[in-house]
Amino acid sequence: MLHTKILFLVLILLNAVSACKVPSIKDAGYDTKAIKTEIEDRKIKRVKEGELFAWMQEKGGIITDISQKELNKLSLTATKYPLRDSLAEAYNVSIDLIQTKDLATFKPFNDKEKEVLDMFAYNLQQNVAIPKNLQKLEKAANNFVFNAPAILNNKNVGLWRIIFTRKNAIRKINMKQLLEKR
Repeated sequence: MLHTKILFLVLILLNAVSACKVPSIKDAGYDTKAIKTEIEDRKIKRVKEGELFAWMQEKGGIITDISQKELNKLSLTATKYPLRDSLAEAYNVSIDLIQTKDLATFKPFNDKEKEVLDMFAYNLQQNVAIPKNLQKLEKAANNFVFNAPAILNNKNVGLWRIIFTRKNAIRKINMKQLLEKR
């Protein structure tokens, strides 16, 4: 009789413990990677203007170099550029290739970008080397444009245009690497 009562009590306790299992966040269906990213984004990052500018120049150079390699493989007539699309998504930027034939009809972001495009067209006519550059597009400086020449078969065929936003650039900056450089 005592054994039956103890067995009955143990079964009730096991049933109660198993019923109290609390599901984890992942078991409840939440995207833990998105939550982790959101927590990281909410951390305060103190980035100096020069560091932000240097980061955008570095990443703009990397993006254009990779996009240039893809252009060499696929040519101007390709309709999809999967690598470039992946880079745009990874860095949260807009990547465009403005072909030289489209320079006259291309609608720039603002007057500052129009000046950059006019400089590119002039340098192209004069056969002057076109450097990579980064410009602030607005007085508030929330948008930046990185430009680099697009070359195919040793001929300038256009201009790489990468639009960075301040908010997304700061999100992507690795603070550990930045602090090591300071």
